Amino acid sequence: MHKYFKQMRKSLFILFFQMILCGLVAQNVEFRQANFPNNTKREFKSAVKNKKMGEKILKAGDYRTAVNFLLKAQQFNPQNAELNYEIASCYEHLSQLSEAVSYAETAYGLDSLVAVDLIYYKGCAHQMRYEFVPAIRYYRRYLSTPGVTREGNLKANQRIKECENGRMLLKRGEIPCKIYILDTTVNGKYDEYGPAVSADDSLLFFTSRRTTKRNQNRGYASDGKYVEKIYRSSRDTAWQKAVLTLGANFRGHMAVQGVSNDGRKVILYKDKRGGDLYESELKGTSFGCAKRLPRCVNSKAHETSASYSYDGNTIYFCSDRSDMGFGGHDIYKVTKDEKGKWKNVENLGNVVNTPDDEITVFAHPDGKTLYFSSRGHDGMGGFDIYVTTLENGKWTKPRNLGLPINTPGDDISFVITANGKNAYYASAQPNGFGEEDIYCIAFKSDKVFVAATEENLLADDDLYEEESEVKEKAMPAHHMTLLNGLTRDKDSHSPLAASIELYDVDSNRKIGDFETNENTGKFLMSMPAGHHYHIKVSAPGYIAREEDFDIPDSSGFQNKEIVIDLESDGSRIPEGLENIEFDFDKSSLQGSVAAERLDRVADFMTRNPQVKVIIAGHTDNMGTDAYNQTLSESRAKTAVDYLVEKGIERSRMTSKGYGKTRPIDTNDTDEGRQHNRRVEFIIVK
Repeated sequence: MHKYFKQMRKSLFILFFQMILCGLVAQNVEFRQANFPNNTKREFKSAVKNKKMGEKILKAGDYRTAVNFLLKAQQFNPQNAELNYEIASCYEHLSQLSEAVSYAETAYGLDSLVAVDLIYYKGCAHQMRYEFVPAIRYYRRYLSTPGVTREGNLKANQRIKECENGRMLLKRGEIPCKIYILDTTVNGKYDEYGPAVSADDSLLFFTSRRTTKRNQNRGYASDGKYVEKIYRSSRDTAWQKAVLTLGANFRGHMAVQGVSNDGRKVILYKDKRGGDLYESELKGTSFGCAKRLPRCVNSKAHETSASYSYDGNTIYFCSDRSDMGFGGHDIYKVTKDEKGKWKNVENLGNVVNTPDDEITVFAHPDGKTLYFSSRGHDGMGGFDIYVTTLENGKWTKPRNLGLPINTPGDDISFVITANGKNAYYASAQPNGFGEEDIYCIAFKSDKVFVAATEENLLADDDLYEEESEVKEKAMPAHHMTLLNGLTRDKDSHSPLAASIELYDVDSNRKIGDFETNENTGKFLMSMPAGHHYHIKVSAPGYIAREEDFDIPDSSGFQNKEIVIDLESDGSRIPEGLENIEFDFDKSSLQGSVAAERLDRVADFMTRNPQVKVIIAGHTDNMGTDAYNQTLSESRAKTAVDYLVEKGIERSRMTSKGYGKTRPIDTNDTDEGRQHNRRVEFIIVK
């Protein structure tokens, strides 16, 4: 029997036994001082004050603040039915249904008549346990009870629809997969959520509310937790210890929303100007300053979640802007114009979007598949994950991914790798390391679960069956090629920073421009099936190289590895002369080694009088931006002056300073900072 159902059966029996015990011994305890002989008057008055304050704020609609006061009162008196019901009501409005159900069941066990809504919450309890038939009975009983409000009528009828959908999804069976929690290299005792993964499953970004040395004394948010920061883990075979990647020097929230296929660009949420979406790009080994996306993306409304298209020319994002939407948060897309500017925002339309909310979105690297969270389609409760594909320019009717990915609770932030083998999401589970944790869904291809109906839910029979093709239950097939490449110097085999132009030969269209990693020369590109592609790889001082790739419609997923060796065009400065290093806070030359290298540069330029160069100065990250900018310019000028003394015309050299913005090594070690304090030479002609 699948572990998922074994655990559920065990939990159901334990809960049933606990409910029997509660029914035997629990009784409602009113807030009268005589009922608390072991407490002082001050303690009693404080509890009553918290209860009254919470009730007042609850009526005003501030559920987050209200529940904090009510919970303090509940710590004093956990056996008051009305108080537990009020806490349940707060949690439901905060979309924390599992907590709402827990407190509602406590209230029901103490006094089932304290509020008519307790019948509704009994339905929720059964729905959360996949017991859809008894859940429907309670919802219908609730609807027939006098005193139900219009709001209550609407939400109960919606719950009945969800339960009917749940019954159908149970009959459909499970997608064959294994779900497991990532270990402590990623997760910890604090919240981890919002995973974003590179196409090749080698980089995992996520948001965490863990403590750091910098935020221990000043990193708290209004909810008492540490502010959000972005972490990154990498792997070959196993995930490495996650490192703080973005947000270290920012006092507010910074949360990852999406990453490019190669993991070099990150879309993030920044708690600034009310909260907007920003973009940061990897430069060397560090991510650069986050730049706010334009106003066409960041409106006065609330923007959440974002995902790049396979070619980087489109961003899909969620927003609750009222002028273009169908209601609540909708999914939009924004595309680049011919000048590379983000423009032309479009709503994806009413096939995908509903009058309710769509709040997270993920565009698969195959160029046509979109995964998203919605509570407006045929879900079994809360937000469910759906998939839609772009066919002939139109999005298909979204399909619920079903069990075990979706549950009667909220299921959001689903991302999946290019090959479709692993997906990631966040969840708060009793067996986790802390609060919310990152989980992996590893999909299987040779087995499928039989229908998990309410009748066989507790059975001991093995729910697996062999089946070679189950289209209704299987995940979508992704037809594409992932080009995993490396650019090198042909002679030395040293990694090269290069530019790549990608073309669609059939339509004679340039798809986009890409860059290889400055340090490693690596690149990652997605090529959806059904096209003939052409790439042109170039780097300053090298002869460009071109390659063609024909990927027919019939091809499945392919991971193609390629090494592109570029040959020097004769104008490149000899190996080893690119960098002249400097002492800390100095712009003077560092000993005889720097002078010898500059002499060799002068000799090269004398022998190649047609060559013109940019002489670029850089610093480490110590000191202010303004100071480092001036220092980098001074270092570049030192190199120019030396070469002029050696007879090189000043007109052949352009001096530039970049401050600390372009590190080539880490700034966390002395050795790394030494490498970053440099002057380098770039051939421009």
